[in-house]
Parts: sequence; C-alpha cells; structure tokens
Amino acid sequence: MFFSCLLLGGCASFRTCQDQTCTADRAISSEVGSQFARYPSLSANTVRIQTLRRVVYLTGTVDTDVERLLAVSLAGDVQGVTRVVDSIVVNNVPR
Repeated sequence: MFFSCLLLGGCASFRTCQDQTCTADRAISSEVGSQFARYPSLSANTVRIQTLRRVVYLTGTVDTDVERLLAVSLAGDVQGVTRVVDSIVVNNVPR
C-alpha cells in the first residue's frame, strides 16, 4: 500500500522527470478530467486521475460497471496516454 501511494504521487513528487514529462502528465490529467466532466454520471462520482510518465491511474468509486468502463475508455482516448491503470471500485449498492 505504501508503494502505491508513492507511485500515485506523480513524477513531480519524486523529481524523476524532466520538465517536459511533468508538463505532459499534467496536461493529460487535465484533459482526462475535461472528458469526464462531459458525463454527469462521472463528474458526480469521485474518480481520482493521476498521470505518471503518460500512464493514467484511475482510482475511486462509481455506481456502475458501465461508468467504470466509460472512464477507462475516455482516459485511454486522450492523446499522449500510453496506458490506463484501472483501480476504480464499483458500488454494488442497489438504488
């Protein structure tokens, strides 16, 4: 768990990236967030977006598996993303 927290802290935390890489990672995270904002079901849920070396890490919760798949798909379609790591949890609480 400790390693996961460190990893998800981003490249800036480790000072292991060049300025271009960190700038690209911030731009990717921002664009993924913009894509999520287009879908009320995603923007109303808590999905954390972090990018490290062009790999997008998604954590948090959504209400349905469709929302989870949509989040992963949207993130993967952003220019510059090389991979998406999906750690989103689906709430299994009936409405």
